[in-house]
Formats: sequence, C-alpha cells, structure tokens
Amino acid sequence: PVSNEVVLFDFITDEEYLLIFDSQINRLSIWNVEKAETLTDQTFELESRYKSQLIIDEKNNRFALNLKDTSVVLTENGLQYRCLDIFTWDNNFQIYHFASIPYGDVDFENDKIYCSTTVDGKPACYVAPVYDYNDLRERAEAVIKRQQTEWE
Repeated sequence: PVSNEVVLFDFITDEEYLLIFDSQINRLSIWNVEKAETLTDQTFELESRYKSQLIIDEKNNRFALNLKDTSVVLTENGLQYRCLDIFTWDNNFQIYHFASIPYGDVDFENDKIYCSTTVDGKPACYVAPVYDYNDLRERAEAVIKRQQTEWE
C-alpha cells in the first residue's frame, strides 16, 4: 500500500525486485515481484522530501532520489529546495542512507557527484568522486596510520 502522493518506482535487479519510494512518508520498499512479497519496508528522515527522479546503479547496489532540474517546488518559505539523497542496499535488501547533498546530482556510471553552490556571490560548481564503503575504509585507515606514525 502507498499513500496518495507521487510514488517513484523502478526495477533494481533483472526485473525481479521493484524499488518503491513513497514521498509522503519518506518510505522505501523493495518488492519481490515473483513471490509477491515485501523484502524491506523502511522509513528515512530526509533533508527534502521533494523527489521526482529515481536513479539506480544495479551493478553497485546504489540508488539516488533527486528532484529533476526541470521540476519546481514551492516550500513554506517560497523557495525551491533540492537535495540529492544516495542510498545503498545489501544482499539482504536492507537499505542504508549514504549521503544527502544539497543542490547535487549524481552520475553513477562515472562515479561522480556534481554540486552547485555560490562562491563570493557567483554561481559555482564542484565535482567529487562517489566512494564505496571499502574505499572510504581504506582512506580512513591510511589517515589513521599516518596519524599514528606522526605521534610516534
């Protein structure tokens, strides 16, 4: 069951499993189409519930929810607030919130995150790589090892 709000959905693996996002309650579900059963049903606190785009990276078990550039949302204070949310899922279809990036976009094919901002009052943009858990762990261990070496 889903609310009356806009619901985003797409297949995440070989058209067996359907990912469903219910924006009214920020609920993410994964549905096994063949067995007609829910594999996970989780609710998340997101920076912005306004989403009109679901981007799936089946190869690396990642997906993102975003507001399309062409979409306009009016909030209580009259401003549009666009926030990219990136998620991962494990072999048991447990979903993990990886990151929230204001005014961001993602290109999973090239493992890049694009963000728009302002610098000295002028529009600016920056690009950052998308790291997976193992990359982040290796980088953190290298920093700790370097720090330990400095302390000795």
